[in-house]
Amino acid sequence: MITITTELPSRTARDQLLAVLAIKAEILDINGFGQVTLRQITAGEAESLRNVKSGNEDEARKEFGYRLLVRSVFDKDGQSIFGDEDIPRLRQSSDAGLQQLIVAVLKLNGYMKDDSQGNLASGQSAASVSA
Repeated sequence: MITITTELPSRTARDQLLAVLAIKAEILDINGFGQVTLRQITAGEAESLRNVKSGNEDEARKEFGYRLLVRSVFDKDGQSIFGDEDIPRLRQSSDAGLQQLIVAVLKLNGYMKDDSQGNLASGQSAASVSA
């Protein structure tokens, strides 16, 4: 049975839950480059990414990983490294090199389980994993 109450949760419970729901970040070493900071996107950013319309839904799904990457990779000073204008160049990048970065971003944001890297279909790019 579900009980509905109009009482607000205690400030402590609210603060604890908000702390658990706060975005997280981690450091990733990129061979030949150094460290980058990966940051989870916010719920609002995720909603915006899912609502991007390019006129071609299949193409929008394929670009999801790139758009997520652009919003999740930062330098040591907290500045975004990529912008949407970099997506065409990212698509021209080495797939092997880009996969490490995209898979790490997908995992951090909860779009891929830790063991999923080996589960990509043959020829499937991590950038094409959709939300």
